[in-house]
Amino acid sequence: MHFQALLFDLDDTLLDTSRLLVPAAHREAAEAMVRAGLPTSLEQAYQARLSLAVLHPRVDVNRLTARHFHCELEPVIEAGRTAFYHRKIGPLRLEPSVAALLTFLRSRYRLFLVTVGSLETQSAKVRALGLEPWFEAIEYVDHQGEERKEDRFRALLDRYRLEAGRCMVIGDRPDAEIAAGNRLGMYTVRLLRGEHRHSWSEVTEEQANAELLQLELLIPLLERLEASPTDSEGVPSSS
Repeated sequence: MHFQALLFDLDDTLLDTSRLLVPAAHREAAEAMVRAGLPTSLEQAYQARLSLAVLHPRVDVNRLTARHFHCELEPVIEAGRTAFYHRKIGPLRLEPSVAALLTFLRSRYRLFLVTVGSLETQSAKVRALGLEPWFEAIEYVDHQGEERKEDRFRALLDRYRLEAGRCMVIGDRPDAEIAAGNRLGMYTVRLLRGEHRHSWSEVTEEQANAELLQLELLIPLLERLEASPTDSEGVPSSS
């Protein structure tokens, strides 16, 4: 079996967002919420956001923070949400190991990038990292819209005439790209890092076919899969 295409997530996959960008984003969001009327100090709001984001990674941390301080006013919640998602992106540098990985993979596979968030913020990250040369297409899904990653994955399959069973999805969120890839019949790889590294679910469709501690381990995984026998549907056999 040879994979046709690899579909990457951006945050906490190609970019270590949780380490490089998330702390500052939480501080700016905490400041915005306090300024909008959250009855606590900046430091208390900031620490609460950090804790709640870890404890409840799938829930809106802005609403959780407001509830934590008994102030569920929509203007306060929206102030935090806007500050967190719509922020200026400063200089970023793609890790040399990630650049080397993408260069190697680009010589063997068709590469696609699909990312969800504020369109302005996500495109700024892509430009700052200089990711365009490695990808055949870079797709942005507005986090405030009705479209989901699964919709964009399906559109890519149709547009580029890709076989779902010969595509691999690589990302960190079991409830987003992993679930979407599984529903479409793709091979899914979850990277165990970032905000969602401790997320666990009993839902079958959120279980990745493989889990990696480091992105660089993707190459030996691909080599192993492509050297393995496949079943009647073209899926690598576990035997």
